[in-house]
Amino acid sequence: MEIKQTQNEVKQLMKVVNGKHRFPYPNIMSVLKAYEEMGELTQLIIESTVKSRKGGKLKIDDIKGEIGDELADLFIVILGLANDYDIQLEEHIRKKMKKHLERWTKVE
Repeated sequence: MEIKQTQNEVKQLMKVVNGKHRFPYPNIMSVLKAYEEMGELTQLIIESTVKSRKGGKLKIDDIKGEIGDELADLFIVILGLANDYDIQLEEHIRKKMKKHLERWTKVE
């Protein structure tokens, strides 16, 4: 999967979503949706690390699919937000990864 291609697919998806819901500020809605998805992901990770609301810790193998779904939801929202600002996210990811690699290979 290439991020650029996926970003274009998300753009088409958002045209459908926005056509049905007519959000006045789609960029603000994207940020709020990112918070929602991050909250759901955080809840799963906490419940698998510390304690679930139901008592014991959730087993990673039991919730791996849910974690993947929440990561996918978050990624879709982030790509939508990048589209709101006409940002080609793949270029920025490559640039930032290079910067991080350079920074962390210097650390001793």
